[in-house]
Amino acid sequence: MSTMIFEVYDALKSVGVPDEKASAAARAIIGDLVTKDYLDMRLKAQEESIKSDLIKWMAAMLIAQAGAITALVKLL
Repeated sequence: MSTMIFEVYDALKSVGVPDEKASAAARAIIGDLVTKDYLDMRLKAQEESIKSDLIKWMAAMLIAQAGAITALVKLL
C-alpha cells in the first residue's frame, strides 16, 4: 500500500502540487481504497451466511413437504 501512496504522491508532484498537499492527497486517496484481502474476507463471511440461510430454508421446506404429503395420504 505504501508503494501506491508513493506513486500517487509522485504523480501529484509531477504536475506541480506542493509537497504537503501532495502527501495529504495521496494518503487520503489511498486511505479510502479497499484491499483485495478485505474484500475476500467479507465475501467469505457473506458466503457462509448465505449457505447457513439456504440450509435453514431447505430444512423448513423439507419438513413442510413431508407434512403436506402426510396430510394428503391421510385424506386418501
